[in-house]
Amino acid sequence: MQNVRPWQVVLFVVAAVAIVFSVARGLLADRPELSHQLYLVDIRTGEMFSIDPSGKSIPVPARSPVSGERDLYPAARDESGEWILDFRALNQVQADRAEAAEAIDINSGRVLDAGKVKRIRPRDLIKPSSAG
Repeated sequence: MQNVRPWQVVLFVVAAVAIVFSVARGLLADRPELSHQLYLVDIRTGEMFSIDPSGKSIPVPARSPVSGERDLYPAARDESGEWILDFRALNQVQADRAEAAEAIDINSGRVLDAGKVKRIRPRDLIKPSSAG
């Protein structure tokens, strides 16, 4: 303890204050509100689906409850309110599924004719409904 210099004490105190400040700020900060909905678009038809995954894992591309094909990719609204494919999904579609993307602008990811969003459950993605 005899070899401790004053500048070392000051440095230690500043570091301790910085840690306390960072922890307090992190605990007291407003949390971003996360959406509990996942929006999926059928790249062939433009049909939009909303699903509450509730901790369930949703494979992408997901199987359409209408056609049974793996054509559902994540989408979100952009600043102008238009539906657009998630950029990672767009990269995948451009690389592997471009010929199937009839309802998507393959360059921008914009959904061409998005219909009304239909609510579905995670189990609806497992097997297609019998009613078309």
